[in-house]
Amino acid sequence: MIGYRMSAPICGVIVVLSLAGRAADKDDAAQALKFSAQAEQEAERRRTEIEREIARLGAEHAWAGNYYYGDGLGVNVRLGVSPENGFVFLWRGCLGVYDRNYGGVKNEDGVLRLALELPNKREGFQGIAERFRPVRWGQRVYLIPTDEMLPFCNAINSREEPRKAAHGRFLLREKDWEQPADGRPGIPPEFKPYLLNKALSAEITATGEQKKWKGSADIRFVETEVTLNVGTADGVLPGMEFHLIEPDEVESAIVETVQEKSCAARIRQIDPKKKQLPAA
Repeated sequence: MIGYRMSAPICGVIVVLSLAGRAADKDDAAQALKFSAQAEQEAERRRTEIEREIARLGAEHAWAGNYYYGDGLGVNVRLGVSPENGFVFLWRGCLGVYDRNYGGVKNEDGVLRLALELPNKREGFQGIAERFRPVRWGQRVYLIPTDEMLPFCNAINSREEPRKAAHGRFLLREKDWEQPADGRPGIPPEFKPYLLNKALSAEITATGEQKKWKGSADIRFVETEVTLNVGTADGVLPGMEFHLIEPDEVESAIVETVQEKSCAARIRQIDPKKKQLPAA
């Protein structure tokens, strides 16, 4: 504590609020710049240079290219990236442009680091990862955020990948969804044990603590601890994801801890009316 007299704390509060207001104004101005005509023109200028470099380098380059992920509705993310001209990121949705950014690219031992020049927040319908690992899979090239390599492995196990159409959850070089994905993807060695050779089925043998909370847009969530009858003997590792197949609902269980013949997992649901979980 700086002082104990009344005058010092009051002055301190005034200064802090003033500085906070200035910081907020600065953030608002920086955020508004992303959607300005100036930013749009700069993004298009850079995109043109990136396209020229991509054409010059050709499809054999390890990672230069145009990438896409999305659902065709509120999520349509495109990233153009090349060694000399950097990157341009654009997120479009039903209501137009949700986010954009651009900057340089640096290859750090096989990991691409984006030097973003505009504000970046990875939340809701905005933001982009700052570090990506190029993953070649047959004739395909993916850009996987370094903190999403495990979800990528889970998507492979659940057969979401390799996808056969444009829509998906991970950046894939445009038109590569038309290319074969032969063999195994070139993921880092530490993640290779997460790729299963065959589908693994499990049953819920016990349910534990259940928590409920309300998220954004008044969406209510229910999270339940469960025990599954598979473990390390079956190749299960922490972070693996099991998908519910009976009844036919879009839900999954994320493994947290593993024993030899069982594991503890957590199921997150949106349906607030569900009272209990049936065996999968």
